[in-house]
Amino acid sequence: MPAGSVFSSQPITPEQIAWVMRHFGAEQNCYGDWCVPTADHMEVAVVDSSKNLGGMPPAMLDPVAQLLRARPVTALSVVSLQAYPPVTWAIVNLFAKWWPCCWHDHTTNPPIPLWPQQRQ
Repeated sequence: MPAGSVFSSQPITPEQIAWVMRHFGAEQNCYGDWCVPTADHMEVAVVDSSKNLGGMPPAMLDPVAQLLRARPVTALSVVSLQAYPPVTWAIVNLFAKWWPCCWHDHTTNPPIPLWPQQRQ
């Protein structure tokens, strides 16, 4: 089951998460997770894991903090039951359009920067 996280050094409120996720037809389940159905009758789930930042391993958070130049305050876990469908990257990129963030695939790979696009 692929899992990764979008980390940001800025707070992303539940209302802002909802705004992003509704762009993809997501619905919130009884646990508060946002679920987006995919064409193959599966789904991509986005979970606000910010409350769990204190329990995440330094081996994951230290490279994220170095890349963001600040400790992350927002962690959004992204989970799919199979390889990430294209909607996964559309979701990640929409968060990156509005907040400085990075992607971490929960492996030993370094985090990938995702910077907000310039707004005029």
